[in-house]
Amino acid sequence: MVLSSCSKDDDGDDGVAAEGTIVVDGTTVNIASSIIEDYGSFEGFYNYDFILTGASGNEPYILYFELFSPVEEGDEEFKTGTFQYTSDESPTEAIFYFNNVFISKGDEIQNETGRSATSGTITVSGSGSNYKVIVDVTLEDDAVLTANYDGAFIINDESY
Repeated sequence: MVLSSCSKDDDGDDGVAAEGTIVVDGTTVNIASSIIEDYGSFEGFYNYDFILTGASGNEPYILYFELFSPVEEGDEEFKTGTFQYTSDESPTEAIFYFNNVFISKGDEIQNETGRSATSGTITVSGSGSNYKVIVDVTLEDDAVLTANYDGAFIINDESY
């Protein structure tokens, strides 16, 4: 067995191995970028918006989902877990939830159109800027959308 190493990583990446796909309508999209918009704590919940982008051939895709984790006094940060879909815009009980998942492709992106989820779960694990995300939702036209991503996210502070 031969082991080797180098003192400098000069392949141009940040050294973070990230893999992921979005699958919708029989099309598999390799995820190319991952962003979290951190909106902070509001009315008992912490809000992270996740944005995953990629392409299938020359057609771009954007998957957006807004997650809310319950916060406790003195511990106001995003918590990982399994998030359930709810149509309630303002749940009062301390649950992990989402009510907004949106997939757009091609011209839909420019026109700000696409399809929304009506049921499902999203599971998030990890911490800092590295998360594993598993999406399993049903869209408004009864199509199933799945996504799986494990890697680094760029985090933008959008709190006010």
